[in-house]
Amino acid sequence: MPAAPFSRPKPSHPPSIASVVPALRRQVARLSVGTPRQPNRREGRMSPSSRQIGVTGGIGAGKTAVLQLLGEIGCRTVDADDVVHWLYEPGHPGYEIVSRRWGKRVLTAGGEVDRKAVAEIVFRERSELQWLNGVIHPRVRERIRSLASESETPLFCGVPLLFETGWDRFMWRSVSVWCPFRVQWQRLRHRGWDQEEIERRLACQMNMDEKLARGDFGIINNSSWRQLREQCRLLVERLEHAA
Repeated sequence: MPAAPFSRPKPSHPPSIASVVPALRRQVARLSVGTPRQPNRREGRMSPSSRQIGVTGGIGAGKTAVLQLLGEIGCRTVDADDVVHWLYEPGHPGYEIVSRRWGKRVLTAGGEVDRKAVAEIVFRERSELQWLNGVIHPRVRERIRSLASESETPLFCGVPLLFETGWDRFMWRSVSVWCPFRVQWQRLRHRGWDQEEIERRLACQMNMDEKLARGDFGIINNSSWRQLREQCRLLVERLEHAA
């Protein structure tokens, strides 16, 4: 789910969380061994009855892994990227929208939407990016709202651009997943992306330090799968107590 670009430090000079948000230094040390940060109470936030908990973080931070672990614990989850996939299926609104806009160049030989082709267009042309956001985001938001209303338990919603789009105002709580910049860079290189592609993608997001500072809870994904699972377990425990 792309959005308008945000400024960030150049990749050759990875940002330090201590230099960007000094107040989080002790919190990060605590989080790295599995303790979620306490929520930031803000006026106007929705009540637990909204049943939506936003999970966000920079690209490559580990949002998908966190959603997977939350699902294994027994939580209800939905990923906004999966909702976009659903919208792009033939017969759904997103398919007609993008095929009408860009024609066959965003369709595979089998007639399905080629998300890589869509990304190639929108990450190179800001006007196209803004147009796509304007038509797809409301539909994604409505689908997530519908799923949440059908759930008897809180729904953990993976939204890559939770803060950039302002969707955090629809959530009861927000969770930011963080990892060191060098780890993020390595993960993106493992996807087969070159430096130019990585820089384009990162320019479309808030940096992870700011996301962590804005989240009600933080999860630090810089260690083992076991510690990540433990942080997810503690997160659920804290949220149960907060309800």
